[in-house]
Formats: sequence, C-alpha cells, structure tokens
Amino acid sequence: MHTALAKQLGYTDKEIEALRFVGERSTFSPEIQAAVCFAEKVARDPHEVSDEDFRDLRQHYTEPEVVELATVVSLTCYFNKFNSALRVDLPGSDTPCDS
Repeated sequence: MHTALAKQLGYTDKEIEALRFVGERSTFSPEIQAAVCFAEKVARDPHEVSDEDFRDLRQHYTEPEVVELATVVSLTCYFNKFNSALRVDLPGSDTPCDS
C-alpha cells in the first residue's frame, strides 16, 4: 500500500513499517493479520494459499469479503505487472516504474 494512502486510512508510520516484517505484525488486529498473510501469499504465489489461510480469513470475514479481498489483491498485482511491462511512469513522478 502506498504510504500516503495508508496514512489517510489512519495507519501510523510504525504500522506501515511493521508490514515489512512478519514478526512485527502483532500490532495489528487478528483480522488484519489474516488479510495481510493472505494478500502476501496471493501476490507471491497463489498456490501457497492453504486451507488454513481460508479458515483464518473466515473467522473474521464473510465469504463475499474473502472474494473481494482476493479480487483487490489479484487486480493490484495485475495492474502492477501490466504497468511494469509497459514501463508506465509512476504517477506524479518522472521516475520510471522499473528504476
């Protein structure tokens, strides 16, 4: 998540930094931890998503919310790859996406 957007959503610098390190995510609620774990696996390799990951998600989210989460993560990955492949510049920057 882009830092400015994360701050607009109410996340602190410490929480944003904690996303980078699995061991530091205890500052997040269990439902956020489950969503972040799921999102990382979908982004890295969707085959890594396990039945246990779905059980964790379903403790906190409805089935439509799980589908929405998967949709948002997958579309974000798609757009990132699409933009990188076409070397689309980052918005508001002169820096190409691949630098």
